[in-house]
Amino acid sequence: MTFSDALLFGMVAVMAINYVATRWPNWENRPVVFWLAQLANLTAATYLFYEGIPEFQGELAVVNVLIGALFIFHILQNNRRYQRVIQDRRAEYKAQQQEILKQELQRIKEESSEEKEPPSGQ
Repeated sequence: MTFSDALLFGMVAVMAINYVATRWPNWENRPVVFWLAQLANLTAATYLFYEGIPEFQGELAVVNVLIGALFIFHILQNNRRYQRVIQDRRAEYKAQQQEILKQELQRIKEESSEEKEPPSGQ
C-alpha cells in the first residue's frame, strides 16, 4: 500500500466517522464525539487543500479540491444539524416555561378570587 492509498483510505475513514457521529441515537448528547468529527473534517479538508494526495497532482489536483470541499460541506451540514437540535431544545424549554407561568398565573388568580369573596354564613 502506498502513501497515497493510505491517505485515501484515511479520508474514507474520516467520512465514515462523520457519517456515524451525527446519526447515532442521542448523538446530540455526545458533544465530544460531534466536535472530534468536526475537527477531523477540518483537518482533512485543510490537508487536502494545502498538501493533497500525492498521486492527484497536475490536472488531477482538482480531485483534492473537490474532496476538501466535500469535507467543508460536511462541517456545514453537521453544524446545521447541531443548530437545529439546539433550537428545538430552546423552543421546548420556552414552551415548558410558558406552561409553568400559565399555571402560576392561574393559581394566583384563584387565590385572589378566594380572598375577594365575602365569608359565607354571616
